[in-house]
Amino acid sequence: MLHYMKNHIPLSVTELVMYSDGCGGQQKNHYFSAMCLYAVETTGIQSIRHVFMEKGHSQSEVDQVHARLEKRMKRIPISDEDEWVREAENSKQTQPKYEVEHIKHSDILNFKDYGKERLPQKLVDSNTDNPIAWTDVHIIEYRKTEPGKIFIKTDESTNTFEVTAQKKRSRRSQHVVHPAPKYPNRLPISQKKRNDLMRLCKKGLIHPKYHKF
Repeated sequence: MLHYMKNHIPLSVTELVMYSDGCGGQQKNHYFSAMCLYAVETTGIQSIRHVFMEKGHSQSEVDQVHARLEKRMKRIPISDEDEWVREAENSKQTQPKYEVEHIKHSDILNFKDYGKERLPQKLVDSNTDNPIAWTDVHIIEYRKTEPGKIFIKTDESTNTFEVTAQKKRSRRSQHVVHPAPKYPNRLPISQKKRNDLMRLCKKGLIHPKYHKF
């Protein structure tokens, strides 16, 4: 998402609204919130509003993308990454086709550690000190004019709860803190995976032209 915000959103767009399901392992967590805080701090986006759809009403276009990819990949033998890219782009027959972004290991940032520094372990309303459960969060807002804070609604009709996301920094330390890369080097495969690939090569299940790869 950060890559998309930095590279595919026109500079004229200052307000971003995102809709998603409430999957805690993907986007309803400290790490994703830390990324959004970082995005409004380092891009031209002035505010981000993240709306979580109600349970049972969260089907989106992304689900259709996944379904098309899975259906195509089950029917086609694939031996290297270029084939994955080609088949992903061709899994949608009508225009516009899917575009595949090539991501390097250096593009993945460590928002887990960054989030621990920027966000409290538990969400607490700054005005009342009352705890806010992540499961109750319905809308989150991030504003460039309010650095270090996130604004939460548990329902569209409720008041906005203000959460202080980090300790106030002194004037001397108002510089931007950047998340560290997640992986310093390319990730190797395990020995078990390598042995399995060698076995497939010896049995001829992988075409000889891919053996070196």
